[in-house]
Amino acid sequence: MTSLAAKTSQLSPGTDRNFQPLSKYYYLTRESVAIERERLWSKVWLIGPRLELLQQANDYVVEEFAGESFIFMRGRDNRIRGFYNVCRHRGARILGNEQCRGKKTSLVCPYHHWQWDSSGNLKNIPKLECFPQLAGRDLENDFRLKEVKVDTWGGWVWYSMDSSIEPLTDYLAPILELANLYETERQITIDYSTIEVECNWKVSVENFIETYHVNPLHPQLREWMDTDNVLRNTLGRHGYLITDNGFTLLNSGKLSNGMQEYLALNNIDPQSYTGSLQNARTFVQKAKRARQNEVIEPYKNLTDSQLTETYAFSIFPNIVIGLMAESSLMYRNRPHPTDPGRMYIDITRMCHLDPATEEIPQTSFKTFKYQDDPQLSQLFEGPIPAPVIKLQLSQDLPVFARVQQGLNSRSFEGFILGEEENLVQHLHRELSKYIHPAE
Repeated sequence: MTSLAAKTSQLSPGTDRNFQPLSKYYYLTRESVAIERERLWSKVWLIGPRLELLQQANDYVVEEFAGESFIFMRGRDNRIRGFYNVCRHRGARILGNEQCRGKKTSLVCPYHHWQWDSSGNLKNIPKLECFPQLAGRDLENDFRLKEVKVDTWGGWVWYSMDSSIEPLTDYLAPILELANLYETERQITIDYSTIEVECNWKVSVENFIETYHVNPLHPQLREWMDTDNVLRNTLGRHGYLITDNGFTLLNSGKLSNGMQEYLALNNIDPQSYTGSLQNARTFVQKAKRARQNEVIEPYKNLTDSQLTETYAFSIFPNIVIGLMAESSLMYRNRPHPTDPGRMYIDITRMCHLDPATEEIPQTSFKTFKYQDDPQLSQLFEGPIPAPVIKLQLSQDLPVFARVQQGLNSRSFEGFILGEEENLVQHLHRELSKYIHPAE
């Protein structure tokens, strides 16, 4: 019998025996929230709203992140800008949470009615004569709404509070060659949900970038996914995992329920399927390749293996996006503005849909509070359901809270990371460069 010590003698690429993971201090203390706000969140590119929400002049979306509030708006000049949601007069938030998206020709502070146009130019100060100190000033430009740096990629608005940050294409460069194949900019959003969870934001990110927990926590995935041979690698500050779908190591002598669902999802009748009970990959790949000239999905861009694989990209520091040939799933993990033991998971599902032949569902926006919200049963209940993802989250979220509870114990000394958690280690390494750069 191989000893436990012998089994741990080999480490995967990217795993460093000598690296010390982040201290639990960064999961538990309000001081760490402030450190991350100043040293991390203000220095990186962050993902904002889908461009679908900003198609026309005067469209706007309000989003909150780490205690800041931002207004993303398409001006009459067709340019998308990001503004701090803060009045230049006395600091009031211009738009409230109840005004999170819509269309406005101007932005008016509800307190004293200072007014800006959709390009951020100051247009009106009531009783301007009461401000003699502003005489002779170029009010329109000198008192524009403060902006964040904005760019776009993949169908999203991206933004940074650091005006001197590297261009977005440079920041994302390591992943672009692969990620661009999936043409997410052409996908249509079908579902958007936010779940408030009782854990630190890093607990959630770490869960989605390691597969060590998959077999114990999500055993049903083994019926149609190769959960034992997941490729993991780093790409600059980012990383990715590749899982192969349509394959199982289980052999019950019949087509598993999971494999039947997988075939049906790929427009193959399980009753007429004549391929391997354990490996449907080649069968599915051939079926997709045969209709690549008839569908809107980017099958032509992809290799045969990519037609049945899921690429899960970890985009530093807080984004995990799973890309498949037909659809994508994005997890944005947002910190709570003050409480290190709470966070928000924004989940966006997108599909390649042809408006000419397919019904475009009305996008729903749902918010759930904490992992035991009875309303979570409504998650992904739209016209295009996602029962597998829903089941996974129902298994993940309670564990997130357990991890946070355990980290609070005086007995917990620190993380022990295995080779299937090398992307977690990589995340900690990259976070360390921002959180304590002098070390």
